Amino acid sequence: MSEGRRQRTTASLRAEKVSRQDFLQLPRRPITLVLSGLKMENLGSVFRTADAARIERVILCGVPYRPESLSFRQAAKGSYRWVPHAVAPSALEVVRQLKDEGVFIVALEQAVDSPPYNRA
Repeated sequence: MSEGRRQRTTASLRAEKVSRQDFLQLPRRPITLVLSGLKMENLGSVFRTADAARIERVILCGVPYRPESLSFRQAAKGSYRWVPHAVAPSALEVVRQLKDEGVFIVALEQAVDSPPYNRA
């Protein structure tokens, strides 16, 4: 371990953890996730990650979003109640609108013929 760095224990991390109330007051990062065609079983973990990273909002396109689904609620661990999100019919239209607003766009795709992210 390098000098000046201390090993962090679970107890020390828990002691530094902010309350949910304080966490909700922290500023969100100016990142919008536009998700298209995501499987419902993966959606809960996306919401948890967006919550932990304090992402500004999530926009679901072509995703069967059912917050009443038990599997979604279990995977999301309540994060869908805190992460601002919306549902839109077309990812293409959402991205066009964001681009018109001057938002920097980064796209990721997972398909058989997708180029590797490190070579695109």
